[in-house]
Amino acid sequence: MGISTCVLFISDEQIRDFTKEPRNAANLFIGCINFDRQKCCHLHDHWDGLNYLLTGQAEGGELPLCAIKRGDVTYPGAMHAIYHSTTKALAQGLETFSQRQLRERFDPVKMSKAASGGRPVYPGRLWVFPGLADDTFRDLMSYFDGLRDFTARAARNDKGLLFHRYEDL
Repeated sequence: MGISTCVLFISDEQIRDFTKEPRNAANLFIGCINFDRQKCCHLHDHWDGLNYLLTGQAEGGELPLCAIKRGDVTYPGAMHAIYHSTTKALAQGLETFSQRQLRERFDPVKMSKAASGGRPVYPGRLWVFPGLADDTFRDLMSYFDGLRDFTARAARNDKGLLFHRYEDL
């Protein structure tokens, strides 16, 4: 059980329409757990760790790199969106990171108390099992690769991104 995030392609028009009817945005995620990689980017419980690697911060950061945690538009129900222009900037930003740079930012000691109130940045298993740091970093890189590829595809198609955090049971 944890808090997961999934990401969908969305048009700028939909982003504006969902501001008036946010329930329609939530409806896009019905059944998203069964969506394939072409339709949805699942970050599962690694979104928090990815945000830390991209921004160097647990809570903050500037768009486009903090897009996992906040967007151009926020909707009720732990959802936010970024317009296609921000998606393009995010795609460009993600392309600039090398695995070596991200590994340098991956600091289990700092990440274990970087979030508000001294809480750990997730994925949480790292703090319970510190010997899994290498495995956790490999997992983070796998999710990073998926996000980078998904974001690049959205940018090529002039799409924005819709992020949704949810509790998985």
